[in-house]
Amino acid sequence: MSLSALIRKVGNVGPAGGTVNMRAASSRTGFSALSDREREVLLLIAEDKTDREIARELGISERTVRAHVSRIILKLGVASRVGAAVIATRWRVTTELHPLA
Repeated sequence: MSLSALIRKVGNVGPAGGTVNMRAASSRTGFSALSDREREVLLLIAEDKTDREIARELGISERTVRAHVSRIILKLGVASRVGAAVIATRWRVTTELHPLA
């Protein structure tokens, strides 16, 4: 396998190790693609809450929180929950500075 083919293959690996249909994923990426629950989870991630703390606060299981986090990371196109937290923080700052934008 060539190096470029390997990079393409690795680049399409999803959070659970399976491959991701990048065309389908890209059509529903971004903050607007998140469900209300995913937005709640994202804002708690931005507050540096652990999965256990998020689960307790929202009344859901840690496994459900991890599923939400995986989908958030995929939809936002970031590599980790830190990247998701950065996006949430930027969004929060932007909406506070420009509420009508």
